[in-house]
Amino acid sequence: MRKNYIINDIVFILLSTFICIGSLRLKGGIGMIREPGPGFMPFLAAMILGLLAFVDFISQLRARESSPKEGAGIWAGVSWPKIILAVFSLFFYTAVMDRLGFSLATTLYLMVFYRLSGVESWRTNVLASFVTTAIFYVGFKIGLECQLPRGFLGF
Repeated sequence: MRKNYIINDIVFILLSTFICIGSLRLKGGIGMIREPGPGFMPFLAAMILGLLAFVDFISQLRARESSPKEGAGIWAGVSWPKIILAVFSLFFYTAVMDRLGFSLATTLYLMVFYRLSGVESWRTNVLASFVTTAIFYVGFKIGLECQLPRGFLGF
């Protein structure tokens, strides 16, 4: 099993290297931080991918155990109802975003998401949902000046 992870890491390192080289060869290159070129985001994403693959590659080489415990497959212990509910709630979130608006739809989605993640207290769940929605609203609306769906409540 460890051999598969090592091979995957090598593939991702090579892929990120090719993307970095391709980004540098684009007309305009990667540019500077203040004036990014067309290759800046692919270069940055490839660098992060390569770095993560390299760290995993090193950790796999240093690992002592070569295979997982018997009977413990990759999908062992997965809660399929939670995964199905999370995917369904994400589709529902995108479907009702225009009607409910960004704020209300995001708050409701996060309440479901936090509940699925194991947040037991409703007080913590609701507070975290409101705070997270507010942070994203400020980031998108004020920081990035994005137009967000207003919904039937007008905000």
